[in-house]
Amino acid sequence: WTLASQTGGGACSVTGTAGSQSLSCGGSPTTLAGGASFSAHITATTSASECSTYNNTATVTTSNAGTDSAHATITCGQAEITITPTATNEVGVPHTFTATVEVNTGSGFAPESGDPIDIALTCTNGATGPNCGTDPSGTTNGSGQFATTFSSPTAGQVTGHACATTTFGTVCTNGVAPNSGDAVKTYVDANISLSPPTATNPIGGTHTVTCTIMQNAGTGAGFVAAPSGTTCTITITAGPNMGTGNGSCATIGTTGACTYTYTDTGGEGTDTIHATTSFSVSGVPLTRATLVTGTDSH
Repeated sequence: WTLASQTGGGACSVTGTAGSQSLSCGGSPTTLAGGASFSAHITATTSASECSTYNNTATVTTSNAGTDSAHATITCGQAEITITPTATNEVGVPHTFTATVEVNTGSGFAPESGDPIDIALTCTNGATGPNCGTDPSGTTNGSGQFATTFSSPTAGQVTGHACATTTFGTVCTNGVAPNSGDAVKTYVDANISLSPPTATNPIGGTHTVTCTIMQNAGTGAGFVAAPSGTTCTITITAGPNMGTGNGSCATIGTTGACTYTYTDTGGEGTDTIHATTSFSVSGVPLTRATLVTGTDSH
């Protein structure tokens, strides 16, 4: 403890070593008029390891009014806030950020309930949705937690930044220990297409389609080619070659594309061609299919 300031002529000083210090005022008798007073302001800088409850007792001895004493308790504590989880998922999947507030008064961190808290949601790299730019707020529950759920129909990232007002001040997920950093949700996407959308070929001839597969990892690069070797499965779902013209091809290099050719063995009519693919983007398994099928008339 150190003496920060004093008023009223009390002539106070702090003596002793840390852990057994005392504040003495007067030294020699101090004369005060009726109703007058003096004060001393003492401060101490504590570390997290010194968090505890400190009991303080002040006594006064007078020459004309006996003695008196007063007691005060100081609780030294530390608060922390964390937010989880940071994760990656397919677009459209709901995700929940959970912020947890705990305080330590010398016996370790424990949840603190009833604290005002908010989680600011910021969307970047293409993420969209009604929750972007919002700041859901409430109070921590009995487990010291507050949660908010959101989703994005497009690839990109949603960052959750939490702040709470605790017994020991305001804490935020700023990455400064013991607080965690912000939580980041990354949404990934992919698409598949066939070209040409329609074609006419002679009976007994061949038909070639180009299958293109693209991926979006949600990190700001947008849609780029799927990894080389990604499989495109071709199915004839209707027409004279249904069940006989099925097959697959694998994308080549950095094009995200491959070609598939089949021969008409069913005769005159119109084939409906469907394409599907299954692969992982940033570890998330995705399956995509053509929304509009290609057709080939013979």
